[in-house]
Formats: sequence, C-alpha cells, structure tokens
Amino acid sequence: MLKGGIVINKWPDIDVPAEEDLVKPLNELSYGQLIDEGSQDRKHLFYVCLTFLVPLLGLKGLDLLFFRRKRKEAAAVEEENIQE
Repeated sequence: MLKGGIVINKWPDIDVPAEEDLVKPLNELSYGQLIDEGSQDRKHLFYVCLTFLVPLLGLKGLDLLFFRRKRKEAAAVEEENIQE
C-alpha cells in the first residue's frame, strides 16, 4: 500500500485487506498507519530470547538441585572410603 509515494504496509497475497474493510479514509484505518519496525523487532527479539532462556534456566536449576547434590554426596562417600 502506497500513501503519498511512501510504502505504508505490505501483505502477502492471502492477507490483502478486502475492499469491504476499506470503508473509511486511510488515516482512520489501521491499514493506513505506518508500522514501527523497530518496536516489532525488539518484541520479536524478546520472545526469541524468552523462548531460549526459560528452558535454559530451568535446566540450570535442575542441575543445581539434583545433579550437583548427587556429585557432592558421591564425593563425600568417596572421601569416607579413602579415610577408612
């Protein structure tokens, strides 16, 4: 969609707004508003980081709770065996 020689919005063929949706002037419709690409990029980056960091932190928590405790217990048992 062009407005005054400026690309306002782009859609794939399937998502092009229907003629029935364009009932008001473009200034009043969401289709005619400029998209802030910077804020969308930051939002997408946040979601991607969240998608990877939450499971990573969960695994790190499991490591701290279970596996390191088992390693400490095994080291303590081994140390007792050495002292005997």
